Amino acid sequence: MQTAGDMIFSLQEMFQQTTRPARQQAIKKLMNAKQAEGTPVREHMLKVMEYLYEALDLGAEIDGQTQVDMVLETLSSSFSQFKLNFNMNKMEMSLPMLMKELQSTEQIMGKEKQVHFVKIRQLNLDQDLCYATGLDFLKGLVVAISTILRVKKYSLA
Repeated sequence: MQTAGDMIFSLQEMFQQTTRPARQQAIKKLMNAKQAEGTPVREHMLKVMEYLYEALDLGAEIDGQTQVDMVLETLSSSFSQFKLNFNMNKMEMSLPMLMKELQSTEQIMGKEKQVHFVKIRQLNLDQDLCYATGLDFLKGLVVAISTILRVKKYSLA
């Protein structure tokens, strides 16, 4: 007669073989996860944490700090400064704490991308053009200047 321990051991041996491909699939999803630019960090973190917990439930052994490192690698390039700061300061935190910090960072980054207005007055052209900061602002300025030049060209002809 088998004991309960023998039965559990027997079941583990039977089903362990079927969990390996599932675990590999979960780890593959985790390794291929990448945050799309503009996707809210909370949404991305929840998806990545789901992949992590799925792999852990299937028997993967990933310590907490490695989990955080894996999540950081899935973030978009807009979080590169956060990752640099995280590594330079040798920070250690749990996944929920990381999500909170990333959400705070996302809020700060959103405030920095506030809209600027450029007033253009030339050749009776009076327009308020609205462009975001950074490269978008410079691109917008180029478009505005080329618009002025086109108007000037047609008004002289």
